[in-house]
Amino acid sequence: MATELSVKGKNEFEDLSRALEWSDEFAIYFAVINPTLIRKQMADELKGSLEKAKIKVHSLELNSSYFDLVSIIPEKVPSYCLRGAETVIRSVLFIFGAEEAIAADVDTRRLFFDCLNWQRDKLRENIACPLVIWLPEFALRILALEAPDFWAWRSGVYYLEPEPVGTLKDAKELLMGVTSEYDVLTYQEKIKNLFC
Repeated sequence: MATELSVKGKNEFEDLSRALEWSDEFAIYFAVINPTLIRKQMADELKGSLEKAKIKVHSLELNSSYFDLVSIIPEKVPSYCLRGAETVIRSVLFIFGAEEAIAADVDTRRLFFDCLNWQRDKLRENIACPLVIWLPEFALRILALEAPDFWAWRSGVYYLEPEPVGTLKDAKELLMGVTSEYDVLTYQEKIKNLFC
C-alpha cells in the first residue's frame, strides 16, 4: 500500500474487498477515509485487487450540482452495471464526490438527501452490481442522519483509517508544499484536501 493503513484499517480494507468479491447483486457499501488523496489511493488499490479477481470497476464522480444518481447512472455507467444487460460481467460501481453535495448550501443538501431517500428503490431496480460510496467521516455522519431511509439499506461501512504517522507526514507535506502536486493549490484547497 502506498499509504499505510492502521491495523484496523487494513482489516477493514480486506473485509471490504472480500465483501465485494462475494457480492454479485445490488448492495450499498460505504468506504470511509478522511484525506482525499489517501481515499483515491485506497480506491485505486481496491480497484486493482478487484480487477485481479475479474471484477470490473467503474467510477462515477458527483459534485454539488451533479448528484441525482437515478438520472446520472443510465448515461454515465456501462450497461454491464445495469439490470437487463445482455452481457453479464461482474462489476462494482465506485461513487466519489458525494461530500460535495453534503457540504453544499442547505437547499442543495436537502435535494441531495431527498433524492437518496426517495430513489433508493429505483437504484436497486436499475443497478445490478454493488455500490461503494467513498466518503470522509463527517459526510457519512451527516448522510446517516439526513437520509435515514437510504442509510437503512447499507450493507456495510468500512473505516479505512491510515496510520497516524503517515497522516501527519502527509499533512506536513501538504501544508509545507514539499511535494509538487500541492504546489499549485491555494492554502484553502490544501486545508480542504487535508480534512476531506
